[in-house]
Amino acid sequence: MTEGHRTAVITGAAAGIGAATATLLGSQGWRVVGWDLERGDDADVEWERVDVGDSGSVAAAAAKLDEVHLLLNCAATAARAPAAEMTDEQWERVLRVDLSGTFFCCRALHAHVARAGGVVVNMASIAGHRAWAGRANYCAAKAGVSMLTEVLGLEWAADGVRVVAVSPGFVMTPMMRESVAGGHLDIEAVNRR
Repeated sequence: MTEGHRTAVITGAAAGIGAATATLLGSQGWRVVGWDLERGDDADVEWERVDVGDSGSVAAAAAKLDEVHLLLNCAATAARAPAAEMTDEQWERVLRVDLSGTFFCCRALHAHVARAGGVVVNMASIAGHRAWAGRANYCAAKAGVSMLTEVLGLEWAADGVRVVAVSPGFVMTPMMRESVAGGHLDIEAVNRR
């Protein structure tokens, strides 16, 4: 670690909220380590190929780090289908990445964040608080992220680690653009709210 620089690990750092946050923190002098399946465009990010839904991949990446001042769990995926037609793969993939991936990253970096007296920020969603048709997997995963965050906040307070969740509404990320392009989301209706 560069002396005096705080270290942030951002999952899903190659796109969307993760990419925007990586750029912002980098511009403020943070050392940013991006965990994603592919490298993003930000040359100032230290990229590590990590499948957050694979605990072994997460543990291997965590072993390369020391103190982590901020863990920001942004990695997510979605697969839309009515619940009665949702495949096992659609259900399991979203839960594996969005919920299990958040847990695996928190668990693997707990000691790193505790050493730094740092913060964990888990990206939940308005979809974890409000039901959306065709999104049983995503809504369940994000509701799980909110409750996981509460449990970790209770358990890790004694270690000096704050654990919080953020529940964004509609943010025009690549995943959101795909929903709009596919006719699954009426952007005009969203803008009227």
